[in-house]
Amino acid sequence: MQLIRDDRKISIIGGLLLLGLTLASGMAVYNVMRQQIESTLGRGLDVALQGKARLFESQISEGLAATRATVSRPFLIRSLEQIKEHSNNIKALQDLQRNVDSLILADFTAASISNSDGIELARVGKLSSDHTPKLPISIRSNAWLYWSDGFVLRVTKDILNRAEAKIGSLTIEKTYLY
Repeated sequence: MQLIRDDRKISIIGGLLLLGLTLASGMAVYNVMRQQIESTLGRGLDVALQGKARLFESQISEGLAATRATVSRPFLIRSLEQIKEHSNNIKALQDLQRNVDSLILADFTAASISNSDGIELARVGKLSSDHTPKLPISIRSNAWLYWSDGFVLRVTKDILNRAEAKIGSLTIEKTYLY
């Protein structure tokens, strides 16, 4: 009888030791795996954020380049020169409006062209009137970035004729939804 009690005690103690060791090793494995997973996820998030930042940076660069390309369009310059010579030239105003309308196809959200006196001649889309704080992107191009239901790139650039004289200015906005 004594032997059976001792066996039972040994079994209970052995079971408790096994349970304790199993719990201890389980907790140790959990902590090690948690650290590994946190480290892997942290690196993954870092890479993803760097990718998003590079994408956003390249989109802004593309917007600035598209604006530079737009202000050097020969048809746009010709229309502005014709309007400057004869302010009531209906055909030149229609050509200018057609040129501005085509800017929506270049993924601009809105665009406006003004003459050298600052008088708006043509517009497409609705330029944002939001006066939230803006972040300067490029001083040379008068480019700003601000938030209005998404990031908005606003660029104002002078339009120059062949003699490098200012004949107007172009203001564009491009919205990036994130």
